[in-house]
Amino acid sequence: MAKLLITGASGNIGHEIVRELKEIGARHEIIAADYNVEKSKTVLGKYDGLTYRHLDYGNANSFKHALKDVDVVFLLRPPQLANIPKYFAPFVAEMKTRALAKVVFLSVQGVDNNK
Repeated sequence: MAKLLITGASGNIGHEIVRELKEIGARHEIIAADYNVEKSKTVLGKYDGLTYRHLDYGNANSFKHALKDVDVVFLLRPPQLANIPKYFAPFVAEMKTRALAKVVFLSVQGVDNNK
């Protein structure tokens, strides 16, 4: 059974991914990663069998635990993180140290204007 880390799990897109995986009966461990774990538990509480992990792009210390034993990452670039080198690149660098089977990345509209 693969372990899937869904970043931004309590947001619109992350929530839909969790919902769809549960609806189709995906036989994987779904790990909901978010800055606010309590919010994730409230938003996603109706789905059985989820694991919750804290992920804060502003705190590199949260990366190792969030990615522990993960096989696949759904990586949503949060729109509020305009400073990619400071906030997002360190998480990508940590992912590169892992033996991930797959990373699915979704960016946001207007990202080409970010530095």
